[in-house]
Amino acid sequence: MIFTIETSLGDCHVTATPFKRIQSSKTNESEIHILYEMEKGRIAEKVKMPLHPVTIKRVAKNSSNLEKLVAAVRKDWEHKSKQVTYKVLKPANEGEDIWVEGCKMTLTPTAKETFFVFVAPNGERLRAALGNFQEIGNRE
Repeated sequence: MIFTIETSLGDCHVTATPFKRIQSSKTNESEIHILYEMEKGRIAEKVKMPLHPVTIKRVAKNSSNLEKLVAAVRKDWEHKSKQVTYKVLKPANEGEDIWVEGCKMTLTPTAKETFFVFVAPNGERLRAALGNFQEIGNRE
């Protein structure tokens, strides 16, 4: 079973593979291997649960391993942001959006927030979702 879980730092692709059925289980449980993959990392776990798609998705979405992966990805973004400058897409009131170059990332999304926060060279704070900013070079 393959599905996607949306996180504050992008999509997590999940692969749940039944490994073996537990013979002594009265609740019809199986051992399931769950692999969580994001752009900047992956983590796996084994769980015992009924082999039912809704249950598997619920368990995966509430997994502490998913939280660990998101935390590791956030830490990677925070480390990288100290070394790199970005160009950020700034929405324009009229006409085409504008790319602002030389921005510094100051904040990564939390569990409740979905935007990265940047400071432009002129001091303006910009918020951008994944896909609305690009790495352009190392900080000097």
